[in-house]
Amino acid sequence: MAPFDFTGKVVLITGATGALGRVVARQFHTAGATLALTSRSEPRLHQLFPDLALDPQHLLLGGVDLREMAPAEAMVQQIAQRFGRLDVVVNTVGGYRGGVPVHQMTVDDWDDMLTLNARVAFIVSRAVVPLMQQAGEGKIVHVAGRAALLGSAGVAAYAAAKSAVVRLTESLAAELREHGINSTCHLVQ
Repeated sequence: MAPFDFTGKVVLITGATGALGRVVARQFHTAGATLALTSRSEPRLHQLFPDLALDPQHLLLGGVDLREMAPAEAMVQQIAQRFGRLDVVVNTVGGYRGGVPVHQMTVDDWDDMLTLNARVAFIVSRAVVPLMQQAGEGKIVHVAGRAALLGSAGVAAYAAAKSAVVRLTESLAAELREHGINSTCHLVQ
């Protein structure tokens, strides 16, 4: 038996084809969760989760670009239509690009890091909260890096983006507490 039991719970894993997303998805599957898995790459999603692709208990949503609001809202609508609710969201979407000092970094590189990390966390949160509010409960988990706590040379954009994810998560926790929705942030190396 798994150390945690998520039987009967609908769990959304964003970025399910990433290294962390794959592990998180498999752990929730082992714990009995009904999964909704997203990725920008539909072929990769089906390649990594062939056992779930044809299982009507689960939903694979490929081709979802969570950098934009419309695909995120469509994702939540599909989850609501299929399962009627959403209990847990684990947002593993993010990325790292570093090694360049601020005075040599391009504006595009800065924007890319904030978009991929902070903007996606905002969009995912904004999209899932109404469905969770209808249920009167839910859990939102965003993943950030330890760089969110302390900047260092060559990682300014990444550190700023992950710090924004932490602050967003704290604000969500304060705003959603009275709605029975818990928002936390998990820091990884």
